Amino acid sequence: MKALVIDMRDGGDWSMDLLFAGLVQNLGIDNVLMYPLKDKHLQWNGLDRDWGKERRSFGHTEENHLIEFSSITDIKKQAATGELTHVFLDERIESFEQYLKLGLCFTNVKVVVVAGHDEFQNRSPDYVKTLYGKNFHMMFLDNWRSEWGSLPYARLMNLSSNWDHFWDVSKRDELLKNKVYDICFMGYNSHPDRNAVMSFIEKEYGHLNNHIVFERRPGTAEAFVSHKDFFETMAQSRICINLPGAAFGGRAMRFYQIPYVGSFMLSQKFPGNQLHPFVDGRDCLYFDSLQSLNEKIKLMLDAPLLREKIAKDGHEHAMKYHTAKSRIAYVLHEVNNG
Repeated sequence: MKALVIDMRDGGDWSMDLLFAGLVQNLGIDNVLMYPLKDKHLQWNGLDRDWGKERRSFGHTEENHLIEFSSITDIKKQAATGELTHVFLDERIESFEQYLKLGLCFTNVKVVVVAGHDEFQNRSPDYVKTLYGKNFHMMFLDNWRSEWGSLPYARLMNLSSNWDHFWDVSKRDELLKNKVYDICFMGYNSHPDRNAVMSFIEKEYGHLNNHIVFERRPGTAEAFVSHKDFFETMAQSRICINLPGAAFGGRAMRFYQIPYVGSFMLSQKFPGNQLHPFVDGRDCLYFDSLQSLNEKIKLMLDAPLLREKIAKDGHEHAMKYHTAKSRIAYVLHEVNNG
């Protein structure tokens, strides 16, 4: 398979960036084209403590420096000869317009739509399907809605992890053994539940040695925490809290970041569908009320062996099923066999 990724966003796009990284990790850089070529996949040097550059680097791989520019003529030629077999793009009209510009509608290149934004961006899945006509093949959707289950071309999609480049992962075990903080949450006030939970923790557990960075001010990133500090701090925390974000269904990247790091996750329950879900009591714990939150914080502070066993199992589950490589391996399996 040779795939083309159409990504019209110069800024970070969790869905398309993680898709790009996963395709490169599965197919190799020689079999993944990008148009237009984006600087965000070429600029990471690991030294910048810049929120914008960090957010734009979710598509980073060790092979990205080998990306070569492909012209419209190059892409049309590979599509016409059958060398290029699939195009991956999001559901927005800007991506469809780029698809038309490349003339792929006159070829047999299969179209795979990956819709991973906080909300579906273009009317409906059926409408997007009709745009691509005979070339449409499959659609992967995050923020899953129950009505999409009846669509034969629709598949569930989730976020994934691709963060080893942000910190020195060789120090993971050392950091995990050196627990400094009791309760950890670093995030933005993007959902009403976040403020309620943080206010409760500040009131009931403010006497502990917690690490809370909760930005309540709207429209600012002044409380930016670099991913290096973010991951290292979570690794040194006994309990890491996951709370719903602004996305439909409560999706939050932290739900995958905490187990990726290897610390214990206490997550608020949310209605979003999951591929290979983290199992309550085995991979993490869930809470659905402030009373439940309180009970489980007390339990996990008083039971360090159980807490660290759950954290270990959650990390193993995350690394088996929720890396960008494994997520896109699932996508490719569905594309080739679905």
